[in-house]
Amino acid sequence: MISPRRFLFLLPVVALVVFEAAFVWHPFEVRTTLYQTAWRGNKPVGELVDGFQVRQVVPAGLVRTRPSGRKSVHWRGPHSLRATLRPNCFSIRFATYKRTNGGRIETTWQQGDVAQSWQVAAAGLADNEFVDFCPEGGIDTDRPAMVGIRGIGGRSGSAATAWLTRSKLEPATVQGKQTGNRSLALQLAYLRRAHPGDIALLGGGAFLLACLCSLGIGLLAFIAVRRDLARTDVS
Repeated sequence: MISPRRFLFLLPVVALVVFEAAFVWHPFEVRTTLYQTAWRGNKPVGELVDGFQVRQVVPAGLVRTRPSGRKSVHWRGPHSLRATLRPNCFSIRFATYKRTNGGRIETTWQQGDVAQSWQVAAAGLADNEFVDFCPEGGIDTDRPAMVGIRGIGGRSGSAATAWLTRSKLEPATVQGKQTGNRSLALQLAYLRRAHPGDIALLGGGAFLLACLCSLGIGLLAFIAVRRDLARTDVS
């Protein structure tokens, strides 16, 4: 049975381990935007009511990685670490008209013979925010793709919308007609969830070593304090 004094000694150690597990080693999202359409001349595509459809061609070559050359630890420039990333998600900028909307929005990604779709509740959208969609097969930036949006169950006066903007992309097709010189507001992004194993490998294991050292120093400090208290009790 653990004595009260030993329990009090172990309590800070346990608290330190729990703190590291909850905050330092807690999984987190890693996200970087590799391409984004210009944000000018913006206007909403229209209410995404039931059956309302939008289609947007995503051309090849929007993001290019540089496979050769010495990589820098910096995040910008032709030889940066960022240049080695390929997008695995695309994002669409939705808007809510600053109201709570009904219905759902179906988003489709098609590249070659591979297609995937997602449905999101309009009521859960944040105004003017990008929503990420990550195809299971990834994104091949060397081939064109098609993004589609379709309203499901939405009604006029309580339906969300998506943003159009002037960019170098082809004009979007809304209800079968081109929008002139505006495309969907899009992003191509790299997104992944970092787990404790990924965190441990940061800096070639340097982060894990630093955590172990800090934990060891803390343990040594507690041991020293415990011995000092024991000597005080004896005297």
